[in-house]
Amino acid sequence: MVLLEQEIPYDQNFVFPLQDLANERVRLTPFVPAKHAAAFFDATVAHPELYAHNAFGPYASATQLVDDFLEGPNVCAIRTTVLFAVFAKSSSPTSDTEQLAGLLGYLNASPEHRAVEIGFIMTVPAFQRTHVTSNAVGLLMQYAFGPLALYRVQWQCSTANAASVNAAKRLGFQWEGVKRWDRVYPTGKLGNGLTVGEGRGEGVGRDTAVLSVCWDDWDNGARGKLQAVMDRTK
Repeated sequence: MVLLEQEIPYDQNFVFPLQDLANERVRLTPFVPAKHAAAFFDATVAHPELYAHNAFGPYASATQLVDDFLEGPNVCAIRTTVLFAVFAKSSSPTSDTEQLAGLLGYLNASPEHRAVEIGFIMTVPAFQRTHVTSNAVGLLMQYAFGPLALYRVQWQCSTANAASVNAAKRLGFQWEGVKRWDRVYPTGKLGNGLTVGEGRGEGVGRDTAVLSVCWDDWDNGARGKLQAVMDRTK
């Protein structure tokens, strides 16, 4: 696969300016398949549950991951989407080692409406229930409301994904509502649990929970609430 083998610079093809984002706990860098895809696959291949609430995956090889997800219609072909590789920094002050801890991305970016969504959040199991996800999401939020000066950051997930809904609320996102029958997932994926009437094709329906933080929320307390979550040691 070209994206796994190419040595030429990889074009992220994103509508907003990009840069590495980091604090003392994690570092985010734009995801480059030739650098990061094989390592991400190796870290997650034993955990197909990471894909339970996504329309894509799981994958049997790094090549399949690139072909179906990264090079397919989900990422490369869409200028409004970009992925970041998440690296967890060592807690030792004398060590500068990092470990790949997952990925996440900006989706549905709109320069016109000054908005973006945070999604495709997949944290390697060894780093779940740690500071990694909160700090990774937090860095994307800080960049969105700071240098990018956006009005709105959105979070969408399946209503069946209670862990994602709860994580969003913990990070300061406000509940907005549910889009019923919002998407069709392949048969075998987790959906809304409802039966589709005859003649409507195969697949399962997904209801989508919608949450957001807007610029006025950010200025009126959400920024401080997020920072407190990012700073937690337990």
